[in-house]
Amino acid sequence: MDKKMLVDVCKQIYHQFPNFNQISPVIKSQPNQSYLLIFTSSGSTCNGHTIPLVLRVVVNQEGEIVKTTTSR
Repeated sequence: MDKKMLVDVCKQIYHQFPNFNQISPVIKSQPNQSYLLIFTSSGSTCNGHTIPLVLRVVVNQEGEIVKTTTSR
């Protein structure tokens, strides 16, 4: 995945999911020539407990977002 493609995908993700703004993803290559980007952050509940937040984004070789999944 080249730098420009990563920047474009991250802009889309930051716009759609502001909780993950300015968090750099871990990039993993997939066997079907796509990429898995994993963004991790944390949030807090109304009780003050911290919970982990994970956003997984599958991007094809053209730089298009194919699938996005989030944890609570």
